Amino acid sequence: MAGSLTAGIAQAGIFSAIHYARFRRLWTASILAGVAYMTVLVARTWVTYELLGVSSAVGLVVFASFLPSLLVTPFTGVFADRFDRRTMLLILNTIGLLSTLGFAWFVWADVQSIWPLALLSFINGGARSSSTPVEQATLSNIVPARDLLNAVSLLQANLNGSRLIGPLMTAALFAVGGGAGAFLIAALLYAASIWQIWSLGAVTHERSGAEGDTLAQFALGIRSVAVYSDADAGARHVREADVAVRIGPAAARDSYLNIAAVIGTLPIGGSPLPMVSMGGNSMLMAGIAMGLLQALSREAFGRSEKRPVQEAQS
Repeated sequence: MAGSLTAGIAQAGIFSAIHYARFRRLWTASILAGVAYMTVLVARTWVTYELLGVSSAVGLVVFASFLPSLLVTPFTGVFADRFDRRTMLLILNTIGLLSTLGFAWFVWADVQSIWPLALLSFINGGARSSSTPVEQATLSNIVPARDLLNAVSLLQANLNGSRLIGPLMTAALFAVGGGAGAFLIAALLYAASIWQIWSLGAVTHERSGAEGDTLAQFALGIRSVAVYSDADAGARHVREADVAVRIGPAAARDSYLNIAAVIGTLPIGGSPLPMVSMGGNSMLMAGIAMGLLQALSREAFGRSEKRPVQEAQS
């Protein structure tokens, strides 16, 4: 496995997955939806403070947008195995589109209530955090195994790129159309993403556990996995893991530092091993960045609270 994988990596180019038309559509859809989500993320923090004028409300809205990553995302992989992935992406991006239009309406109507904003943030965040693993699961159905790792890398690059493009675009949109304008442009991006997903055509895959209980299937997916070299074969973490995978001999250069050997343990084509997305750190940094952006904007545009002016006593 590791040998064939190494050969595939040697032959594949940096953008080899781009040669496949269906991957280009999915990649474009992911870029559009990612930028739209980051635009909404920045705009709603700004708009929340504009409407309510309370810093704690901004924190609640941002928290609500990231909460689905903990509550909803773990179930997404189960549903992606049981249902049509293209249909799931269409539904999730449509939810993102409708929730974004809801934000635009709140700005237009000048609704000064925190709970509807928090609810829309939860829905919008849940749609985006769920669509990302579905996009990743779809790759194995539209890209050959030879270029699958390249496709995964390019799709991951979208996540980081959208975190840069989205806030920059939002700043420009606020200067032109305000909060409502930013939300409407994000809605258009969601619509373009939906069109790209629709143009994918049918995405077939072997559905696992379609007749079983969803919660039971989810529970079976929570398993501990240990990778080890020959030097660690008898280690405690290897003995107590649900699944243990050997990645090479004792020498680190032939096992833990051998990228092809490590990647060779990833699930491709129905393996029971879980895939974990390490996005929590990025989310934390995004939250910190939002708070910093809010503070800087208040300082730059004079949005800080006005202090009472005492009249001079004669």
